[in-house]
Amino acid sequence: MSLALVLILTINMTVVILLLNSEVYAVTANTTDFLIQVPSGWVYRENFRLYNELDNSIMLTPNDFADKLLPDNVYNFDVMNGTFAELAADHTFPIKNAPLKMYLKHALRFSTGLPLRYENATVGGEKAIKVLMNSTDLVNAIRLANKSADLSAVPTLITLSYFVMHNDQPYYLNYQSNATKDYQKYLPQFEQMVNTFKFVK
Repeated sequence: MSLALVLILTINMTVVILLLNSEVYAVTANTTDFLIQVPSGWVYRENFRLYNELDNSIMLTPNDFADKLLPDNVYNFDVMNGTFAELAADHTFPIKNAPLKMYLKHALRFSTGLPLRYENATVGGEKAIKVLMNSTDLVNAIRLANKSADLSAVPTLITLSYFVMHNDQPYYLNYQSNATKDYQKYLPQFEQMVNTFKFVK
């Protein structure tokens, strides 16, 4: 192969990579504590909390479910028919100078009985714990204990969460979706967001 041909192939590959990367992220979303790169095809809203009224959060969803972020839909976010991600500082944790595992116990206090899968991870340069919660695991456990239980109405949801501490402040990054329809489809984009997560103070 001639040097000119190698040079042309290298330039062409670089242009293709730049074009691919330019379509991956649409915009930077940020709070006073952190920022992330939002992938193309996702919409977001700042300070939109499902579970409490404290701010400093970012709620995201794919374009297919964008209407779920409208103010009228705040308490009607139907994850059975959608996908969402919530990234936030958790101001409900009252203890200072606590280890990550203590915060994890607090964050998962309502998940008693759920079969959880844990994995070490890194978020924003800090040690984190990744937790997978799958409602189908719970359904299967109930079926083993009570073979006559009618579980046809139990939703098949998967929640993937990262829990991390930074400067004595706990954070969570949650991704929740319908297990049978959307979880795998949008999971790589959520993982891209996690990889771009940066603390700003």
